[in-house]
Amino acid sequence: MNAAVNMSGVVDASAFAPNGKGGSVLVTSEGDINLSGQVSAAGAGTGAGGQIITKAVGADNVAANAVLTAAGGAEAADQGGQIEVSGHEVLLSGNIDPGAGGTLPAQALQGAPAD
Repeated sequence: MNAAVNMSGVVDASAFAPNGKGGSVLVTSEGDINLSGQVSAAGAGTGAGGQIITKAVGADNVAANAVLTAAGGAEAADQGGQIEVSGHEVLLSGNIDPGAGGTLPAQALQGAPAD
């Protein structure tokens, strides 16, 4: 399989408005995903964190220098977002922060195949 998504830049779907909810980021690949950049879907103020989902048919690699953040705003107690990393093989080395009250689904820990 020759398909791959290689992302080393910045994707920012964080809230723009005061007290806004974080946005959503979806990265999919029929092959591998290699993340070494920054992906943010953070809330602002009292806004909840957003959602970051990566789904690979092959390997889903979050490199050591990668940062995935879906935390709620500074005043959003326990309103973290959701981060899902799934693929046939999952390699988690980066900083993955769903925020307080947020979720990191089992797929990220078990390496379940992507749908």
